[in-house]
Amino acid sequence: MKRRFLILLFTLFLVSGCSTYSSTYGVGKNYEVVKKRDTIIEVRPIDGQGDMIPAKVVELGWDERYIVATQIDLKRNTEQHPDNLFEEPDFTSINYWILDSTKRRKYGPFTLEQFEAERRKRSIQNIEIKHISNFPLRIN
Repeated sequence: MKRRFLILLFTLFLVSGCSTYSSTYGVGKNYEVVKKRDTIIEVRPIDGQGDMIPAKVVELGWDERYIVATQIDLKRNTEQHPDNLFEEPDFTSINYWILDSTKRRKYGPFTLEQFEAERRKRSIQNIEIKHISNFPLRIN
């Protein structure tokens, strides 16, 4: 009996260790911000159909049609740790994105100048962009 309990306990431990903890927050039409950990924050379609904005999203804004975002690329730190698989933000590589949630299509990556021009072209310069910390995304 004790052995069965230990096997069950060990199995539960293994299964719980494989789960992915994440937090989500709905934005725009049919999209959500997903935070898996501090460096993995992305915008993706709720149903998996359509384009997404890759991690790490650091700023975000939206209206009924468009989602605009600032994203920092991730890179592996292999200079100090050659076997390191963990990705960290690359603050020298900042991208800007526009996602049309109706067409489920993204535009970008843009430089800041290209991004501002594209926002003017689409008449969406009034969308307020806020830092990601303003949204209730917490890992459980």
